[in-house]
Amino acid sequence: MEGTTATSSEASALADVRVLDVSTTTAGALAARLLGDFGADVVRLEREPAEALHTPLALAVHRNKRLVRLEGGTSGRQLVDGALPAADVLVVDRPAAELAAAGLDAPTLQRRFPALIHAWLPPHTVQGPMSDLPADDLLLSAWTGMADQQPGSEDHPTPLVVPILAYEQGALGATAILASLVARASTGYGRNVTVSGLHAVAAMNSTIMVDLPGVIRPFGNQGARSYGPPQFQMYECRDGQWLFLAALSPAFFFAALETIDLMELMVAPGVDGEFMNLYVPAVQETVGRAIAARIRERDRADWLARFDAARVPTAPVQSREEWCASETVRANGLLTSGKHAELGDVEMPGLGVVLSSTPGAVRCLPDSAAWIAPDDVWRDEARPVGGAPRPPAGEPPLAGLRVLDLTTYLAGPLAAQLLLSYGAEVIKVEPPTGDPYRLVAAASYSAMNRAKWQVTLDLHEDAGRQQFAHLVRGADVVVENLGSRANRFGVGYEPEASINPGIVHCAIHAWGAGPLADAPAFDPLIQARSGLMVAQGGDGPPVLLATAVHDVGTGTMAALGILVALYARTRSGRGQEVRTSLAASSTTYQAVECTRYAGSPPPPQGAEGYLGPAPSHRLYRCRDRWVALLGTPEAFTAFVDEQAPGRSPGTAPELVVEELCAARSAGEMCARLQAHGISAVEVLGRTEIFASPELARHGFFFQVEDCDFGPITVVRAFADIEGAAPPSAPRTRCHGEDNERFLAGAT
Repeated sequence: MEGTTATSSEASALADVRVLDVSTTTAGALAARLLGDFGADVVRLEREPAEALHTPLALAVHRNKRLVRLEGGTSGRQLVDGALPAADVLVVDRPAAELAAAGLDAPTLQRRFPALIHAWLPPHTVQGPMSDLPADDLLLSAWTGMADQQPGSEDHPTPLVVPILAYEQGALGATAILASLVARASTGYGRNVTVSGLHAVAAMNSTIMVDLPGVIRPFGNQGARSYGPPQFQMYECRDGQWLFLAALSPAFFFAALETIDLMELMVAPGVDGEFMNLYVPAVQETVGRAIAARIRERDRADWLARFDAARVPTAPVQSREEWCASETVRANGLLTSGKHAELGDVEMPGLGVVLSSTPGAVRCLPDSAAWIAPDDVWRDEARPVGGAPRPPAGEPPLAGLRVLDLTTYLAGPLAAQLLLSYGAEVIKVEPPTGDPYRLVAAASYSAMNRAKWQVTLDLHEDAGRQQFAHLVRGADVVVENLGSRANRFGVGYEPEASINPGIVHCAIHAWGAGPLADAPAFDPLIQARSGLMVAQGGDGPPVLLATAVHDVGTGTMAALGILVALYARTRSGRGQEVRTSLAASSTTYQAVECTRYAGSPPPPQGAEGYLGPAPSHRLYRCRDRWVALLGTPEAFTAFVDEQAPGRSPGTAPELVVEELCAARSAGEMCARLQAHGISAVEVLGRTEIFASPELARHGFFFQVEDCDFGPITVVRAFADIEGAAPPSAPRTRCHGEDNERFLAGAT
């Protein structure tokens, strides 16, 4: 990697794509950067001085871009008008009214430029009272219920330290743009793409924002926050070190009980020999306390060795620094390094997804040598617009594409679900025994596999492998997370390409290469090793993130890699292999936090009872509920001075606001704060989301019909793309329901 100028490569999948980045948020900038990682020519308009780009955030979201300095008499609008005729993609994130006033709204621009893909990434929502809020994960997590879902305190909501919603919104934005590019390759026309912060909330919580009446409501079913399922829990060892036990299935949990010599817990009152009784809150506390007491009898290294010998999924809870220095990170190339003209050596995350034929690369960093003159932006490369009006997009962008989904649990099914939401047909291929995730979490399984066709294949048998080959002949994409079993089953890019040269094969691994290559993995194990839990807990006990950030992140990045490969196929006609892992998402979704150079500031840390990073950017408890606020320190101080002019000298401003809030309702406090230019929202309770008028306004939820359990409420969409709409009455089909439809005559 060189810190000079961007270069194109014949091997770059997106080398013919021009992206104009006029975003103002992390999410918008990241969406454009992800396109640049795979060769797109990304031009960013920047008014900030060069010094403002010398931060971990700027390095992480503006690499692989050409920067245009707007200063003095340079008109940003003139430059945009000059560049748009040659652009393929425009990335914006301003409120709708501002875009319309500037003539940068989708209807206006696509009348002028029918081939343009207009990508809008509003920080919160597209309309309504939340649409004018500034981009901020704390505010977004507050009014959507995420903060109240997050453990970390017994009695209050907790914001996240790492801005995973901004990362997910940017990644989703890139996938939606890529799906539109794939469609444009055949139609010639662009599309309107909208990926809001609310879409990121939906994706990050797609498996827990579900409601199966009378059976399960995972997002709001916990009472006390100290205990969750004892088989999926963090425990402190004798030496004060922590480990995470991820014995999610019955087989793993029984092996764990044997390892710690507590098998008698399975016949304890309340458990009564039934694994599913471990999800009863009272049982969780009793069993959890017993396991915690036993784990405290030995040091962590001792327990890890014992659990490893028994093949029980566990991981040490360690710091981000330990993870970045680990052999797993090195073996997978999860970090890359290069020279920056002003900062010297810089280390940052790599791409997170690898393509065999058209790999991406980190080619340049945003330093002074990367500035280009406004006159150098595609001035003589305008593409013909044509006189025909742009027709309405009647079909979703991936209509006609077929995906074979051989995955289980979360990451792989989400990747296929994203492709389905963009219009692809997805065939869920399961073994005769079915997907084990359906046995563990039926409602979440339905959320991940709605509207997919269902076939069963026994890949241990010749007949099953012949049936799979039959499916491959008519497919465009295969997604699998079979690990070492793939070769035994004849699943992989080479055998599939011998049948269908255009196939795109995506292999999703747990730990990738290195010493953990064959180890089982669940999202909390990646959280434990990657430093996320330590970052959230700060100097106190580590804290688990309630959302499956690495499962969701890996699924999103897998979909992104598949779409890059599909776009490359529109030119070459050939497919290729796409590889990613949960481990790779550990750095991708800590992109800023894992970007380091000499003298770089330390990433933010949480704490026990964490409420936010600053007095003017945190949660406060009111008389009836909590509020979240974000304001400048100056506005916050002015607010305190006006509200409490007679306060004692030296009284901390946050203490004054705590007293003000305690005596007033959340609605009254929000109004007072907003009147002083401070953004403020009420914190939505985790049990309130399904009845929230604001979420209903945006069609956040809808119902799917599960063949076994009936109607289940799940999140609706991860993006809104012109022509792509979720099924009006989607259904989760039964195991093997569509064998006759797709396997007739296969053997």
